[in-house]
Amino acid sequence: MTQPAAIPVLVVPPVLRFTDDASGHKQIITVYNPMSCVLHFKILSTKPDSYVVVPSSGKLKPQSSIDVVVRLTGTEHVTSKHKFLVKVFDDHMTVAGDQIVRVAFGRAAASSASKAHLESLTKMRKDSLRDKQKKIADARARNRGGLWNLSPFVMGMVFVALLASWETAAFDVTSKMFIAYLIGICTMAFQYADR
Repeated sequence: MTQPAAIPVLVVPPVLRFTDDASGHKQIITVYNPMSCVLHFKILSTKPDSYVVVPSSGKLKPQSSIDVVVRLTGTEHVTSKHKFLVKVFDDHMTVAGDQIVRVAFGRAAASSASKAHLESLTKMRKDSLRDKQKKIADARARNRGGLWNLSPFVMGMVFVALLASWETAAFDVTSKMFIAYLIGICTMAFQYADR
């Protein structure tokens, strides 16, 4: 009798990295189900009294994933020999595949590296915000002063004066509509150029 093909077990990350600071006591394992059927999973540990795994077992819907939280309960006896086994079962509860997730434990150096990374991201965001604020301030300074800001207003007044003087001239309605259209186009062009 042939053995059924193993179902691929997709687990991220392959290594859980715990640190001794307060934020390093919790890690997340993501288990993926690439299949088109429901799978069941179970997570086992070589040192179950040192870790809390929530949820430690459950169902994986087709083509979905689940995040499993792994909390370290104490740091006194953590070694790199600790491992987690992620087992995947089919509907008949026969083991379809498994994968090992290793454990690494670091001291404050790992957390200071992440703190430096966070500080660099914060600095990049502040620089980006500062650049955006400078661009906005420059645009406002350009729009505030100068004769160019008054040009649409002055051109509009000139066109209104011309229209008033043309009222007495003998233009037919079509010519007046065409002149009004040209005046509107010129006004929009000046306003667009001002931005």
